[in-house]
Amino acid sequence: MTYNRLHLWDLINNMENKNYFKIKIIDMIRGDLMIITLDYTRLTAIGIQKVIPICTQIVTNGNNKLLFLGSKDSKLELEPLYNIAVLAQSILGGNLVWDIIDELPKLGEPQDLGGYLILNSPTDR
Repeated sequence: MTYNRLHLWDLINNMENKNYFKIKIIDMIRGDLMIITLDYTRLTAIGIQKVIPICTQIVTNGNNKLLFLGSKDSKLELEPLYNIAVLAQSILGGNLVWDIIDELPKLGEPQDLGGYLILNSPTDR
């Protein structure tokens, strides 16, 4: 397949202009870990389901947490965070608690990680 220079320029510009958000998904029961990347300028339930191939297989106990990492370098504003939370809630069903925490990615995690989606979180007593 060949591309002309203008088309390549458009592809590069499209990649640079997208705003990506990385979330680490942690299933506390199964022990599964996965890092996904979302384009938060195009958030839809279908888009998230395409990014998370196991969406249809996710079974939760209804206790889920979405924790956004707060940092000075974050490009996100409250509206995209809210939209991500609402879409996660619509996909997971059950209870979803979300919050912004004052932490940086842990050692060994991508430095541009934006948050954690914790599935099957233990109930608080």
